[in-house]
Amino acid sequence: MAPGARRPGDSIRIREAEEQGVPFLILRDADGVQHIVSLDGTTRLLVGRADESDVVITDDPSVSRAHAELTFVGGVWTLADDGLSRNGTFVQDRRVVGRVRLADGDLIRVGQTVLQFRDPGETTLNATVTEGGLAHLIGLTPAQRRVLVALAGPYLVAGSGYPSPATNKQIADQLVIEVDTVKATLTALFRLFDLGDLPHGQKRAALVDKAWRAGLISADDRPHS
Repeated sequence: MAPGARRPGDSIRIREAEEQGVPFLILRDADGVQHIVSLDGTTRLLVGRADESDVVITDDPSVSRAHAELTFVGGVWTLADDGLSRNGTFVQDRRVVGRVRLADGDLIRVGQTVLQFRDPGETTLNATVTEGGLAHLIGLTPAQRRVLVALAGPYLVAGSGYPSPATNKQIADQLVIEVDTVKATLTALFRLFDLGDLPHGQKRAALVDKAWRAGLISADDRPHS
């Protein structure tokens, strides 16, 4: 289950972790229970299926015994696979080759398990702002929010594994609007959320993550069957 599929009380525990001001990881077990792993007081964590790992993932057979390693180097947290895993390690949908610097909000996939790296000191949007307050602050229109919710649709569906944001065509079909309208709206949202400097392939996932952590989208927006 992805970190975004939250349960009652999860947001409070995340906010409490943020208030500590130190980096942490968020992950869920097979039952959907949220776990927070503080990175305070350590410079190295091994993620894997083996009991000797610092972050043990026992309910995902696609995770290797020693899968990936987080290391604090030069004042920043980095992630490396170095051939440890069978199935690779991914950050924001990109396979890790060598060592990758982690940024606040990055989604890490090991096997079919998703972890989120949080560094409160790097957060660019205040995650405790209320939905209405932030919407007013950044001038989010109802039309923009509809596109935002549609973009995040795959993340809002429980049990969706490691999702990717909806495509422009999927959003257009869902909202019965033109693809060009979707593109223009997303461009405006990238600007509003200060994501213009990110590589194109990372903007959509980063937008969903920032909007979720800011409270602009939530499990209440999950589509009903």
